[in-house]
Amino acid sequence: MKNILKSLNKEKPIIVGVSGGPDSMALLDMLYQEGFVCYVVHVNYKVRDSADRDQSIVEQYCKDKSIIYYVFDDFKMTTGNFQTNARNYRYQKYKEIYDKTKANGLYLGHHLDDHLETIVFQLMSNRTPHVMGIREQSMVNEMKVYRPLLDRSKEFLIDYCHCHGIDYGIDESNLSKKYSRNKIRQLLKRMDDKNKQELLVYATEYDKTTQQKLKQVQAYIKDKKILNINEYAKFELSDRIMILREFLIKQQVLVYSLSRAHLISLDKKILSRKSGTQKLNNSQFLLVEYDTVSINMVKNYEFSVVFDTIYYMHHEHFTTSDKKIDDFGVTVSSSDFPITIRNAKNGDKITMRYGTKKLSRFFIDRKIPYLDRLSWPVIENKDKQVIFVCELGCDKDHYSHNHNLYVTRKK
Repeated sequence: MKNILKSLNKEKPIIVGVSGGPDSMALLDMLYQEGFVCYVVHVNYKVRDSADRDQSIVEQYCKDKSIIYYVFDDFKMTTGNFQTNARNYRYQKYKEIYDKTKANGLYLGHHLDDHLETIVFQLMSNRTPHVMGIREQSMVNEMKVYRPLLDRSKEFLIDYCHCHGIDYGIDESNLSKKYSRNKIRQLLKRMDDKNKQELLVYATEYDKTTQQKLKQVQAYIKDKKILNINEYAKFELSDRIMILREFLIKQQVLVYSLSRAHLISLDKKILSRKSGTQKLNNSQFLLVEYDTVSINMVKNYEFSVVFDTIYYMHHEHFTTSDKKIDDFGVTVSSSDFPITIRNAKNGDKITMRYGTKKLSRFFIDRKIPYLDRLSWPVIENKDKQVIFVCELGCDKDHYSHNHNLYVTRKK
């Protein structure tokens, strides 16, 4: 631990996440004694009777040492899991101060017991993580995160606080059996040092093997923006999950919120080869079509432009002209107005000289990509009938050899 601290740049400020417990209070004191310029961030969720006490402990230490500190206590629980929401809120506040102070890193008090608990949790939940346990260094929300206490036990940190006269609080929720983490904590208390060491050795060997495989996966992914399902399907499930995870990371998807079960469900959708989409978050979705997988941004592809008469324009999705660009034009008359040029919609169809054609069938026959379908231009007359479809043509009532309107799709 000391070697890690001594190797880091002390000239730039750092953020320290401090809860008021013995681990984070010991870390803060060690960093202060080492000469780091610390900015403390404390989050008070207001859900424990002792929450205000812990806040006072942090504030008093910082005042005594003339350390700048920030307290956030406006957390609001909405829906979902409390632990997940609390973590997201906490890291959001870390990020705010990290950017504000141009910090050189975020330091957290995770220790050996936390590391062992995470290993047991991962094993019990049949997860296949990139790292077994907790990383000593990582990137979270574009922040460099350091956890220099992973080789120190909780007992050591409590003794440190006692020896150095550092006040701390005990979170009574850690004693509750309500949370699975606390059950694991009780299990570890019954384990001897030999069994704990075996867990650590297993985690080290697991990490070596996983990192080797990860390098192979990253070499396979390279700069791929599209996955070929035929190639993807040749891998074993564990390898596919790793490939999928790395592919999502490459496409800027925040994967820490995606469980293994979620990744397996995505894997099943991909292997089904059935064209369709799967929402990943509020801004991205996974698309399967024509034996390929891609990640795309959620956006509004809908448009609707009303014409009371023929005029020519350049639109984001189409161009209108009187010049024959291809064989696909339409002859509109005064009885058609107002006409609307809009994006194709589910259920659209057009009655042509050889019969009625569903646009969905046209898209399938032409193997038109899903994203193009969303903004494919069609013309609708005043009676809400589709009389023209880009690159297909006009309906039987508007066919002639002297079209007066040509609509081409922006590509």
